[in-house]
Amino acid sequence: MEMSQVSDDPISVLYVDDEPALLEIGKIYLERAEGIRVTTTETPEEAIRLLVRGEFDAIVSDYQMPGMDGILFLKYIRRTYGDLPFLLFTGKGREEIVIEALNNGADYYVEKAGVPEPQFADLVHKIRLAVSRCRTEQVLRSTYNKLQSSSEQLAVYSEELNIREEELYAMKEALRESEQMYEGIFAYTGSATAILEEDMTISLANPAFADISGYSQEEIEGRMKWSSFVHPDDLSRLQEYHRSRRCSPGSAPENYEFKFVDCLGNVRTIYMTIGLIPGTSRSVASHIDITELKEMRDRLTLIGNILDDSLNEIYFFDSNTLRFTQANRGARENLGYSTEELMALTPVDLKPECTDESFRKVIAPLLLGEKDIVSFTTIHRRKDGTEYPVEVHVHLSHVVSPPVFVAMIIDITSRQNLEEETRILRHMVDGAPSAITIHDYDGRFIYANRSTLEMHGNSHDEFISLRLQDIVVPSSPTWFEDNFLEVKEKGEISFEGERRRKDGTIYPVFVHLSQARWGDKAVVLSIAEDTTESRKIVNALRESRIQLGYALDAANEGIWDWDIAREKAYFSPHYLKMLGYEPDEFAITYDAWWNYVHPDDRPVLESIIQETLSVQKDYVGEFRMLKKDGSYLWVFARGRVMETDSEGRPLRMVGTHTDISERKQVEEALRLANRKLQLLSGITRHDILNQAMALNGYISLLEEMNPDPALGDYLQKMHQAALLIEQTIAFTREYERIGQNEPKWISLQAVAEDLAMNADLRVMISCEDVEVFADPLITTVFSNLIDNIIRHGGGATDVVVSCAPAESGKFTIAWEDNGIGVPNALKKRIFDRGYGNNTGLGLFYVREILSITGITICECGTEGRGARFELVVPPGGWRMDGRR
Repeated sequence: MEMSQVSDDPISVLYVDDEPALLEIGKIYLERAEGIRVTTTETPEEAIRLLVRGEFDAIVSDYQMPGMDGILFLKYIRRTYGDLPFLLFTGKGREEIVIEALNNGADYYVEKAGVPEPQFADLVHKIRLAVSRCRTEQVLRSTYNKLQSSSEQLAVYSEELNIREEELYAMKEALRESEQMYEGIFAYTGSATAILEEDMTISLANPAFADISGYSQEEIEGRMKWSSFVHPDDLSRLQEYHRSRRCSPGSAPENYEFKFVDCLGNVRTIYMTIGLIPGTSRSVASHIDITELKEMRDRLTLIGNILDDSLNEIYFFDSNTLRFTQANRGARENLGYSTEELMALTPVDLKPECTDESFRKVIAPLLLGEKDIVSFTTIHRRKDGTEYPVEVHVHLSHVVSPPVFVAMIIDITSRQNLEEETRILRHMVDGAPSAITIHDYDGRFIYANRSTLEMHGNSHDEFISLRLQDIVVPSSPTWFEDNFLEVKEKGEISFEGERRRKDGTIYPVFVHLSQARWGDKAVVLSIAEDTTESRKIVNALRESRIQLGYALDAANEGIWDWDIAREKAYFSPHYLKMLGYEPDEFAITYDAWWNYVHPDDRPVLESIIQETLSVQKDYVGEFRMLKKDGSYLWVFARGRVMETDSEGRPLRMVGTHTDISERKQVEEALRLANRKLQLLSGITRHDILNQAMALNGYISLLEEMNPDPALGDYLQKMHQAALLIEQTIAFTREYERIGQNEPKWISLQAVAEDLAMNADLRVMISCEDVEVFADPLITTVFSNLIDNIIRHGGGATDVVVSCAPAESGKFTIAWEDNGIGVPNALKKRIFDRGYGNNTGLGLFYVREILSITGITICECGTEGRGARFELVVPPGGWRMDGRR
């Protein structure tokens, strides 16, 4: 198809709507347009059958239809017919439906409302645009594919010709150079080289090969096989390499070692490099004798491995310059230096407090022959600056000339740490507040710390002379035998008991006994805590908890206490009673408690908890908890962070849970009833709007068919009445949205700034960090106020939005303009339903939205100086910086 023909063909339209009257009106108006043929049907299912039987250039569909709605029909068309033009023609004007339609691939969205002539004219225009665009894209796609195919083929032919000419020239040059270089390289390569045929016959050998074999070139070339020079131990391996090199190129190694046997039977170690001559089955082999080198390498490797694998640090350094010449792996890893870095240092560089002069004095006895080994302890410093203690042993080795120093370094960090830990542990035990003693199984004391002596009022010598039986108040005649036996069997035991001081007073203790060794002797380690004060505290705490439990039970509140740092939680008895659990059946950690929360409530609850912990505001939420019987209990949770660390991170959070199951049941019943009412009103509204649109269409047709002025006046009034019906029904749709969504915290600054960007007014806002608890439709409140200024402000250009706390915990939001203001007599009437020059529903709608969360509105401006709307937010309905 030529480009000029794209939009000349007739357009076949399939129109789908469940209202027969609208189908009839639509068909009449659409077919008035030149070149448009319309097929109508009342259901998408019938439309699908029509699409199978015939071809259509575009589809016009209603949204709300029984069975398959317009969006589902659109998805089917896109899935089955690709980019077939699709226009949604419906009375559903909500933004979410428009977005959903366009996101699913609708070409255009046309709303049913108002006067039919311009409405259907717009529909015809968009049908033509959609069909024209689709046809144009098909033509362009076909033309581009043809051009692309021809261009690519031409480029391929040209490239192949150029490549072939260049390759031919390069091959000729390479052949000439190769022939000139070959003879010189083969004869004077410096290594024993031979050409091997496929059967291993040596067809060519250079003089170096003749030297290592002991045969002349004449004896070798064409007469001897290369395999005759290979030791039997390596023969099968090298024969396999020879075969696979030809059968499977790349599989055999190019470099390897093997044992070579000369004419006298001497065995040499050869390092060979071999490869096939390109285009032939022959190979060229280069042989290098590494017998002596391999022996030396093996000896050095053995010595090097022994030194390198040593756990201690080993260094070699020059006897004159003191510069390091070698260092093992242990030295490099412990110091953090590479080999190259160490070779630039001396032992002095590793010792923070050492100078060149002082170090030379230390090793002087070695140079003078006075000592064989010098040993000392010092500090070494690593590359990263950290230091560690070492024990150094230095020896002057004369194995090489000139002689070198050999130093072995032992890291004694662990040894010193152990000594220090022992000293600290002894100090800690002696200064511990608990009474720590060691005694044998006969009760004789071996050790007692300072707290023991202070607790009993004895000197050290007095206490060591005592036995355990002298200070313990036994609970039974066999107390000592029983406890000693239990310690031997279990290894350790704990219990409460009583002890006697030097003055005879008796006090309660909590004791832990465990087995220990004192040298080669089995002893008992005893740690005792004086529990006199703790018993008083426990008794007082028990009484307080009993009183608190009574109060909480009376208030029907369950208490929880979350220790965030230790990841543990406490739950009051009434908390567990609400859920039907016993104390030992319920979780004591946060992660385990989380499993009792209903899975559907976890995402929102997690968000609330994280926000509470991050900004430390009050924690408030409603969610379901799993009861022991398998059912779920609705709870209302309140809490706050009670403790933080020095950096402000939460450490402890405390709060309550209240059973709200009955309230939730009532709310669910109300929600279900409201949903049924919404469904009924939505269906009724849809049917009325469709009939009103059909009525407008018939009125318009009558106006065209009967130009009688007397009748025309009545038709105009009928037309206005129908439009008023549409506007009233549309308002009920908006009014129905009030209270559908839960109120939430909304930023005034963000809402006002979004509206200011699209308003033809200069808006100045000063409400930073202020949030109000309101219906999400509060954005409609501010858009209505802007619309009110534009319609009735009398030329107003500026709007100032300000916020300030008011008396009794309230909060005031002021909305002021610089227009003509509101007459005093009308300040209250403007919020009445039906008052105004248009629908009379704008400010009435504003007041109803705000009343959902108890916000009131009034007009307090001065007539002639601009309007001032004041919104008063009740206590608890506003917050700044996340806090109410």
